[in-house]
Amino acid sequence: MKLSTSLVAVKKITSKAPNSNFLETDINQAAQLILKAGGLINPIIIRRTSITSYEVVDGHFEYYVAVKAREIDPLNGENIAAYIIEPDNEEVLLSQIKALRRREGDNLREETIQPAPSSSIESQPLQPSSSPENQDIKNLVQQLEQSLAAILSSKIEESVKTLEANLKSELLEAIRNEISQQKLQTTTKTTASNYGTMKVAQLKEVARELNIPGRAGMKKEQLIAAINKAESS
Repeated sequence: MKLSTSLVAVKKITSKAPNSNFLETDINQAAQLILKAGGLINPIIIRRTSITSYEVVDGHFEYYVAVKAREIDPLNGENIAAYIIEPDNEEVLLSQIKALRRREGDNLREETIQPAPSSSIESQPLQPSSSPENQDIKNLVQQLEQSLAAILSSKIEESVKTLEANLKSELLEAIRNEISQQKLQTTTKTTASNYGTMKVAQLKEVARELNIPGRAGMKKEQLIAAINKAESS
C-alpha cells in the first residue's frame, strides 16, 4: 500500500472541532501563507461520511486555514491536499495519528517553523496569544470598561440627584398640604366658635347668604348647625 495525498474540495469537508479553538490571527496569517505558497505543506487526514462528503480526523487547524484561504481567494483556495482514510489504510493511519498526536491531542500542537536563509517566501511568523495586536485589543477592552464605568457612575449620580430632588419636592408638598389642612381646621373651629357668640338675627343673616331653607323658624343652635353643614359641604 502506497500512501498518497488527494486534492479534495474544501466545501465538501466539515470539522467537529469549533474554529474558536484557534486564534483568528493565526488562521488569517496561515491562510495568506498557503495562498502564497500555492498549497498546504501539511495535508490533513479525512474520512468519508458519504460519497461526496468528508470530515476531518486530524488537522482541524489546517482545515480552518484552508476555509479562510478559500474565502480570500476562491479560485486558488478551492482544493486542499488530504490523506483519505480508506478501509485498506484505516488502521495504520489511525495508529500513526495517535502516535504523532499523543502528547497534545487531536487538534492542539505546537510547532516552530524556521525558514531557510535563502527562502524567497516573505512570511510572518504566527503570532502567539501575547502578540501586539492582542495586547492592543486588551488595552481597548480596558479603555471601554473604564469608559463604561464612568458613564454608569455618572448616570447613577444623576439618578440619585433626581431622586433626591423628587423626594424633597414631594416632602415640601406634603408639608404645605399639612399646613393648609391645619389652617383650614383652625379657621373652621374659629368660625364655629364665632357663631356661638353671634345673635340669632346675625345667624339668620348668615343663613340667608348661604341660602339655607327654613331659616326663619330655626333656633340659635339649629342655625349654627345648618350654617356649619352648609359651609362644610
